[in-house]
Amino acid sequence: MSNKIAQHTDSPTQNSVTTTPEIESLRGKRILIVGQEYKSDYKDEFSRVTGEDTTYIRRTRQSTEKITEQIIEQEADIILIEFFLQPRMSNGTEISQELRRRGVSTPIIIFTDIAGIDDEILEKIIIAGNVSGVIHRSKSDPKDSIKKVVEFIKSQETSVNPEINEQELDADFLKEIQDTIRRNLLDALFKRDIWEKYQDLLQRQEIIDRTESLREQKILMIDDESNMIERFMPKLLVATNGKAYFILHNQKSADELVEEIMKKQADMILMDLSLAYYITGTDITSRLREKGVNTPIVIFTASNTDDEMYRRGLKICGASDVIHKSEYDTDGSIREIAEFMKS
Repeated sequence: MSNKIAQHTDSPTQNSVTTTPEIESLRGKRILIVGQEYKSDYKDEFSRVTGEDTTYIRRTRQSTEKITEQIIEQEADIILIEFFLQPRMSNGTEISQELRRRGVSTPIIIFTDIAGIDDEILEKIIIAGNVSGVIHRSKSDPKDSIKKVVEFIKSQETSVNPEINEQELDADFLKEIQDTIRRNLLDALFKRDIWEKYQDLLQRQEIIDRTESLREQKILMIDDESNMIERFMPKLLVATNGKAYFILHNQKSADELVEEIMKKQADMILMDLSLAYYITGTDITSRLREKGVNTPIVIFTASNTDDEMYRRGLKICGASDVIHKSEYDTDGSIREIAEFMKS
C-alpha cells in the first residue's frame, strides 16, 4: 500500500502556488475539509486554486452519524479529514468508514500534521477508514500541502481501495486497528508538541517562581482534554526539571487506566475530575486506594473548588487535596501544586 501514502518534509514557506497543469487540474473541484479548529488555514488557498468555494466543517460535539450527513449534503469532489477530531479525541477514520458504509465513493484523504509515523501505522489508518490515502499537512506551508493533494489525486485511478472493502464489515478487526492507531499516534503527537513548547520555555528562561518543591518530582497529570494537557505539561516539565508526564485518557476503561497509572510509579498524581466515557476521577482515586496506592492524589479540576463540603466529599473518596485547574492562570495553579508538595 506504499503508493497510497504521501508524506513530505516541510519546505520553506512560499508566497504563492505556481500555476502548473497539475494545479489547474483542481479547477472547478469542490473540496470539503473536516477539522476541529475554528478555521482552516487551507480553506482560502484551496478556494483560490479551484475557483470554487471550499467548504470547511468544524467538528465539535456532533456524532459521527450527524457529521457524516453534513458531509454527504455538500456533494464534494474531494474530502479532506483531519486525523484527530473532537469529541474525546476520536479520529477521522471513524468518519471516513461511516461515509464508505453509506456508499460514498468520493476520494477521502486523511490530512494530518503527524510526521514520522511508520508505514505500518499509516497502512492501518488506511484500512481503518477505507481512505484513499494519508497526506502530511504542513503547518508552516499550506501551499506545499495543496500541491501534495494535487499530486496525490492525479496518482489515484480509483477513489476506494478495493483491497479493503472485504474487511470493512469485520467490527473486531476494525476495533483492533483503531486501538492501535490511538495508542501509537496520540502519544506521538502530544509528546512531540509538548516537548517543543517545553524547549521553547527553557530557551526563553521562563522558569515558574516558587516551585522549588517540584524539582525532580515525578508528577503524573491525567486528563481527557488535549488542550489542558498542552497548557500545563510544558510548564510542569519546567517546574520538575523534565520529570513530569501525562496520560491522555480517551478509550481506556477504568481498570485499564488504573493499571497504567500504577505502572508509572509517580511521586504525585494530578487527577481530572471528569474523564472520558463517564469515568470520574473520584472513581479512579478510590480504585487506586483500594489497591494500596499511597501516592498523593490531587483532584485537579476546572470546577469551582471553593465549597468546603464539596472538597470534603472529594477527600472522602481518597483525594489528598483539591486544586483549581485554571486555564487562564496556569502558573498560579502550578504554584498551588508546589505549595501542596511543600506541606
